[in-house]
Amino acid sequence: MSPGRMGAARWLALLIGGLAATLFMPSRSHATEDGGTTSMFTQGAGNRALALGGAFTAVADDASGWMWNPAGLGRVGRGEFQTSQASYGELGGREVAAGFAMPNWRWGAIAASYRQFGVDDLEARDDRNVVVGTGLTSRESEFAFGYGRTLPAGWSVGAVAKVRRQSIVGRAATGVGADLGITFSPALALSSRASMFDDLTLGLAFQNVLAPAVRLDLDEVVEPRTTRAGLAWRPPGIGFAPTLATLDLEATGGRSARLHAGLQVSAHPMMDLRLGVNGSRLTGGTGLTLGSLLLDYAFEDGPLVPVHRVGLSMRFGSTVSESREAASRAREDEIQGRLAKAFDAQQKQRVEELVARAERARAAGNCIEALDVIAALRALAPDDRRIPLLESRCTFEQGAERERQGDLTNATLLYSRALVLAPGDTALTRALNRVRALSDRWAARSSEIRRKFTVALDAFGAGDLSGARRDLRAILEQQPGDADARAMLSRVERAIAQRVTELLDQAERLARSGLLDDARTALAAARALDPGSVAVARTAALIQQADRAATPEPRAPVRPG
Repeated sequence: MSPGRMGAARWLALLIGGLAATLFMPSRSHATEDGGTTSMFTQGAGNRALALGGAFTAVADDASGWMWNPAGLGRVGRGEFQTSQASYGELGGREVAAGFAMPNWRWGAIAASYRQFGVDDLEARDDRNVVVGTGLTSRESEFAFGYGRTLPAGWSVGAVAKVRRQSIVGRAATGVGADLGITFSPALALSSRASMFDDLTLGLAFQNVLAPAVRLDLDEVVEPRTTRAGLAWRPPGIGFAPTLATLDLEATGGRSARLHAGLQVSAHPMMDLRLGVNGSRLTGGTGLTLGSLLLDYAFEDGPLVPVHRVGLSMRFGSTVSESREAASRAREDEIQGRLAKAFDAQQKQRVEELVARAERARAAGNCIEALDVIAALRALAPDDRRIPLLESRCTFEQGAERERQGDLTNATLLYSRALVLAPGDTALTRALNRVRALSDRWAARSSEIRRKFTVALDAFGAGDLSGARRDLRAILEQQPGDADARAMLSRVERAIAQRVTELLDQAERLARSGLLDDARTALAAARALDPGSVAVARTAALIQQADRAATPEPRAPVRPG
């Protein structure tokens, strides 16, 4: 075993031995300095804090923490409900406490609690110490509401308002009070990277800033003000378990300062061991974690009798960090939704402007400008049903202009294209049949030539450039002197060259983007149109080079030494 582990094991043995001695040592009576004039609630609750000797001012991060320092509420990481019970043995007293804390990443944390201390079967005696009544009770209760939150630069602040009520032998009175507190993390405030400050927290609490005053008889009893200063340090570790060391100095009006100290060691992820010193009294305890449930036990060698406390806590809801992240994601989604909505509205407005502009250009007889606007429209809103109709009208008007000029071949192409965009349009069908009939009469072709020329024009109008080229070449093989077929073939060849260039540019862009399958598809389409093109071969080489770069080289086998 290494020296570090031996030292850690020896330290753990001493800790367990000290805890056992604390739990089983005989009780001793301690004289109270206040003579019983202060409330039972001067000491806070919470088994974790009490097991640490009450040195909890710089921690205070659970549902009972506000009793020690309200600023600790700002450090509560998750919703928590806590309850505990204590018995004071032969004194006949008992204490119950219950409370909850609910943190919110944006607004801070709120807390509420109820505590009661009671004694039954009291006797009433007169001035001669003669029993004049039995079965009497004494009750002291406290309701409290607290708030705390973290601030920038490592600070936390908090405040508590409390109502105390005391009743004894038929008499009752109520008083109100308030506490204030702050905590401070030097590492966060100073942006220090020094490890000794990373897990150090300082705390300062002012209890009874507004002191509860209770009047049961002629005299009014006012709770003394108490100031607590503390520190909590989580050192890097003893070598085997996370550790928490705490130290408090308590100053209460009318009595000397009291020192509190505590040590907690997480011996297992599900178990914590605790030791403490409360003034001159030893404390100890343990905590067990079962999912969201926490079972805590605390022992204190009280001034009159030893006190055993058992408590149960339940944590619920999301943590503060999870809630903050969820809110951030929701906010981001909301912003993205607003941006998308604004973008859609802007796009719709832009589309409407372009449609109106295309209509104006067409009405003015400027079909080229109208078709340019329609091309931009198709990029913005490809599914807009008005686009094919607008393009069909412009193309039809261009075809009519070519027909008036006697260019029947181009008129036929434009009418065919318009009919593809607006199938079933009777006016387009009549115009297309008309120019085809005129073209047939002018060329005096045979019925077979006319049929092939019509098929070639239809193929070109539908975008089937390979089919149009094939049919036109077949016509020229049969009738080499057909000028219309030769002119049309020349136009088809130009369209093919332009289409091949577009496909190769697309394939190169896809290859550079790593979309090799799409690049090969575009290359195959270009090769089908122009299989012998040098540009096609160059693009194919570029895609092969990109494919080799994207494929990792196989590793050479490792030879045994």
